[in-house]
Amino acid sequence: KIYNYIKKFPSAIVDNSTADIIKTLEISQPAYTRFAQKLGFNGINEFVYQYSSDLRAISTQIKNRSSASVYGDILLQIEKEIDRKALHRLVKAIDEHKYVFLTGYNLSKVPAIHMDVLHKIIGNKTQFVSIDEMGPNYSSDSVIIIYSSMRGEAYKTLLSRLAKQKDRPFVEIITMNPKHVLKKYADDIIILPAISSEIQGTAVVGETLSFIMFNDILINELGEYKKSN
Repeated sequence: KIYNYIKKFPSAIVDNSTADIIKTLEISQPAYTRFAQKLGFNGINEFVYQYSSDLRAISTQIKNRSSASVYGDILLQIEKEIDRKALHRLVKAIDEHKYVFLTGYNLSKVPAIHMDVLHKIIGNKTQFVSIDEMGPNYSSDSVIIIYSSMRGEAYKTLLSRLAKQKDRPFVEIITMNPKHVLKKYADDIIILPAISSEIQGTAVVGETLSFIMFNDILINELGEYKKSN
């Protein structure tokens, strides 16, 4: 819980007091202390001091880098670490189904809309659907792709209902979280690599960029698949 919080909000540990962190995460002070000790520090204060120093150093490095350099590193990291077999399974599922529905919640809507545009460019039948518009009328001729960086509770009710359908759609989750809450409802899941703090400016921006870069890789794979078939 502490690790995920730091990953999501890199400056929160420095900007807030220990009491605030404990209250926000609903953990005990001994738990926070054990976390620091497992990382090799004597206690919380030593951990926060070193973390603050490292964060400033990383921020300075990022400011001195061009956007093109940062974006290039993210794309290279994803291309290097992405599960190609899972990617090919998704390409095959998209090609074999009549409709592809793309959705995401909050900032994850951005890559869903982006992918919708890319799909239309290559002539696929797709439709972007927001969380408020999604309903139960999906059948086995459809693929539902959900972009969700870490959490996905907003989709649990829908997916649990779809899982009970006899004529159910193919559900794909694109995420950075290997233990995503929606994993048990999905037919397949693609885990994107977590963007290192040396590359990304903030966790949220880094995750959004990861999705966008993944879309670029996916659309190229779809184009190659169409050529070979």
